[in-house]
Amino acid sequence: MENDINAGLARPGTERSDAERPATDRPKEYFSVRLTLSGAAQEFEDPRQAGEAFFRADPAERPSVAHINGNTARTMARTEIHGVHESGETRYFKSLPDSHAPDAEFRAGFLNAMEASLTERLGKLEWGKDGPAVTERLDTGLREDLEAFARREPEKAASHWSEHTGEIPPGPELRAAVQAREEVADRELAAYQEALAEKPPIIATGDWVTTDANVELRPVAVATDRGIHTGYEANLPGGENELTVSERTFPNSREALRHAYDFYEGGEEGLELAVKRAAEMDRELVDEPDRGPEGLVLEHQPQPEFARPETAIHAGDEAQLVLTLGRDTENTRDLAERLVADPEFRKVVAEHIPDAEATLGTGRFVDGEGSSGFLPDELLAVTSYGRDGGAEVLAKFPDEGPLSEALAKHLAQSPVMAAYVEEERQRSDFASDPAQAILAWVAQSTAQIDRLPSDRQDDLRSEMQGIAKEAN
Repeated sequence: MENDINAGLARPGTERSDAERPATDRPKEYFSVRLTLSGAAQEFEDPRQAGEAFFRADPAERPSVAHINGNTARTMARTEIHGVHESGETRYFKSLPDSHAPDAEFRAGFLNAMEASLTERLGKLEWGKDGPAVTERLDTGLREDLEAFARREPEKAASHWSEHTGEIPPGPELRAAVQAREEVADRELAAYQEALAEKPPIIATGDWVTTDANVELRPVAVATDRGIHTGYEANLPGGENELTVSERTFPNSREALRHAYDFYEGGEEGLELAVKRAAEMDRELVDEPDRGPEGLVLEHQPQPEFARPETAIHAGDEAQLVLTLGRDTENTRDLAERLVADPEFRKVVAEHIPDAEATLGTGRFVDGEGSSGFLPDELLAVTSYGRDGGAEVLAKFPDEGPLSEALAKHLAQSPVMAAYVEEERQRSDFASDPAQAILAWVAQSTAQIDRLPSDRQDDLRSEMQGIAKEAN
């Protein structure tokens, strides 16, 4: 095991040796990792860092850890000798504490460092090499660390071993962990196959989304002898798969998928209300076919045939795509920054994505790049319709899940989005007829100045006229 505790090397203030830290500077509570044979030591204010250092310390140096809290001290961890190996090497054992408040963090640091070390060492082994089995080529230290890690973190230990090889593990603890992992996988597979045999056939699906309850969910259309039903399939945190379908039937799978989230959120009663509202909207469109939309409208928009870079907003630990804002330009990037800074927008995202407050940010998105695959051919969108009939897609959403629907409704009423639409209109007016746009701006500014106190009006009018003259 490599020892990286070397006195005198440049280290942060929380990792200075006893000799380097004046007694008056020492914190009230700290942790001292000391090498018994050489006498070198390090101090840490963070018990997790002390645990990491204790793992990395050379066991032949017999490292120990003291927990100093004011005028009291205790030895919280030490290295013991537990006989010898068959090879004649000394068998060392590092004890871990479990009696005081900081001990859990200390153990976590120790195990994190052990896991990182195991990952690195397992990755360096030549698993397919001819000759003795790989388990016979493991050095004593790696064998012992695998066993120790399996005692503390059996699932992680089994996962690391199984990722590299299918050979029988070298020690009883790791063997038991790998066997337990395989038994769980076998049970899950059997349960999944049994569930598939009992479920009605799914004839159409939407994309998987993750809810705020950490459940993977996707809309489905299911066929039974009664017709086509809407519903949803859920992958629960415990590994179970659950299919829920409606009593109501639909004429086709498209209509069934359209109402899947209505059924998820409101059950049978909510589904009936949603179907009724949709029918009323369809009738209104038939009754007033010439009436075009105006303002910000929620609708579905087709994806362009060729992918292009788009401004995007992401959130979550895995940078989940929240929405896109059209072609990646200075204006759309500015809109993205304004939305991310808007407390109401942040609140909506945080209700659906854990850690959104810390991870919400802007970026660039190209459909089909990376491992996420392509978005659907049609996406839920917020479109701006002008009085002249012109339309501009302002925002598109990657699915029709709860977050996308909530954000779409929010943006349709958002002052930030309304201000952006007005700015875009003014830019467009100026580009098509600069003189007329300046006249409109002067009229608008004059009306605003007239509402100000009289002692401020003259200077502002003069400044406005100067700007207008220069623009002309």
